[in-house]
Amino acid sequence: MVLLLLAVLVKTPIPLLILAILGLFYSFRTKQWTVTAPAAAACAILLVTMCVKHDAGLRHVLVVYPLLAIVSGHAGTRLWNYKPRAAKFFLVLLLCWQVVSSVRARHDYVAYFNELVGKDPSQVLITGCDLDCGQDMLRLSSELAKKHISKISIAAWTTADLSRLGLPDFQLLPPAQPVTGWVAISVRSQRMGDAFHSSYGPKHSHGCQAIDQLNRLGARFVSITSPRVLLTKLDSS
Repeated sequence: MVLLLLAVLVKTPIPLLILAILGLFYSFRTKQWTVTAPAAAACAILLVTMCVKHDAGLRHVLVVYPLLAIVSGHAGTRLWNYKPRAAKFFLVLLLCWQVVSSVRARHDYVAYFNELVGKDPSQVLITGCDLDCGQDMLRLSSELAKKHISKISIAAWTTADLSRLGLPDFQLLPPAQPVTGWVAISVRSQRMGDAFHSSYGPKHSHGCQAIDQLNRLGARFVSITSPRVLLTKLDSS
């Protein structure tokens, strides 16, 4: 599946990708089975899952990452044992990059994307649970409490029981219908028309009507609770 390979490419830290590719190259050149086995297993898992039609995101191949870590470790050892200092410097640079990537991804590990996607990952990959899987509902609840918002219309890709998340009085945002007041729209609901594990298609995207209203009224997004949930208020005055 092309989307699965794309997910591996854009959701794996670039330093790990580089070391994994080097490790695969080194592994298949050696005659030691203890080195070749993890690399062969990782490739086999990726090849088999390419035949799967159901797209649930990168979580279906998480088992491949311990194997890639072993392969990357082998590559790191080879680089460190090279005589030229440039190889050691390159390895240290990759490891520092990996640490920085891990720190920057804190609180948003599920929706992590590497630097290849740019500032807006939703332009590259939005299906599955690799970006928007309803993980921001508690963050939204805290934001609404801070703003003392007492009523909200919501569309999000989630199976969570919203009544137990400390939200104010809320209603589910209907597709392709005008709305007023405060609205919260997740990026998958806005782009794909998917909400609460039902799909209405892009032509009936949740919040599209609200976004059109905002544009006509010259309104703006009052705040962004996260890269995946837009929070704004429709006000014609």
